[in-house]
Amino acid sequence: GHYGRGTFGVCFACGSTIVTEIVNSYTGLRGSWFLMRNWWVGFPGKNVILCGGRIMFGPDWKTYLVSVGLTVIPIGVFFAFSAPFLWTVTPAIPIITAILLIIAMGSLTVAATIDPGIIPRVPKIQSESDNAPFGQLSTQDPLAPYAPAPKPPATQDIVLDGAVVRMKYCETCNIYRPPRASHCSSCDNCVERFDHHCPWVGTCIGARHYRYFYLFVLFTSLLS
Repeated sequence: GHYGRGTFGVCFACGSTIVTEIVNSYTGLRGSWFLMRNWWVGFPGKNVILCGGRIMFGPDWKTYLVSVGLTVIPIGVFFAFSAPFLWTVTPAIPIITAILLIIAMGSLTVAATIDPGIIPRVPKIQSESDNAPFGQLSTQDPLAPYAPAPKPPATQDIVLDGAVVRMKYCETCNIYRPPRASHCSSCDNCVERFDHHCPWVGTCIGARHYRYFYLFVLFTSLLS
């Protein structure tokens, strides 16, 4: 499944399969049903999460509203003063302008409100797992059964499709980042296929909404 939403997937912390332990360590609840309904609990970054994880704004969500205003207001002026005259010449120009505006605003809204591809982080101390990647069982002190493990290596080499790929360790998210992933300092999360943090969209541009960002840029350019 997808790193940010699926119940199962590759664990870049230890190379094993992601199960509900990541969520359990935050919530203390059990069952895959909780993970599927509350997948966003593994994102303790700066994102603004609404409607049970269905809407995810970036920390710069206010600039998204500014982007909407900077696009809609000029088009509104066009429809108020120029479109009535152009309609008498040919209705095609106002109609095409309206279609471009709807597509541009729809793409911007989707890009600003969905998960860009955030990789859930791993807690530094697991709740209960004898083979936890960064928490180990201590039998010396019964009052403190889980002691922090030594700091993991800065890099780890894996083989993908016959090629050796070096993954870097993220000390904030406690995972080995997959190829093309990077930690966004603005959102404070590791993002899969991270491109950049766009202040005009208000969030990161990553694996899950490249297409919507490109559509927004394309149709906004056509509007101009």
